Amino acid sequence: MPVFNPGVLYSDSRFKVTVHTYDVATASGNQTLTGAGFTPKAAVIFANISATVTHSIGLTNGTTHSVVLGNGAAGNFNSTDGSDICLQPASGNYALGALTFNSDGGVIAWTKQASPTGTANIYVMWFR
Repeated sequence: MPVFNPGVLYSDSRFKVTVHTYDVATASGNQTLTGAGFTPKAAVIFANISATVTHSIGLTNGTTHSVVLGNGAAGNFNSTDGSDICLQPASGNYALGALTFNSDGGVIAWTKQASPTGTANIYVMWFR
């Protein structure tokens, strides 16, 4: 199994890919994502919970948010607006995140619903 190493995966003048983690059992709050090196105009966010099939793919311009998710609890796909990350490791247990931008990446505003557990691996492709 590959080793997960947070940090910068790839970078050129048009975009940068960074890697982050988050404990979805954490109470609702903000997580700062650094490493972009510029104020993004858009981002694609890939997230999953370690050792599960729970995953999501989100798109944002910093104000409009949309996500497609693989629901680990039910084994199906869903989509929603208003979040860039939606991880559901068990029925009724969610971790939702909406990303806004700053001068070095952005901030995810996390909302916890019920009692999700696990570590989210978050890959962000930041676009200039």
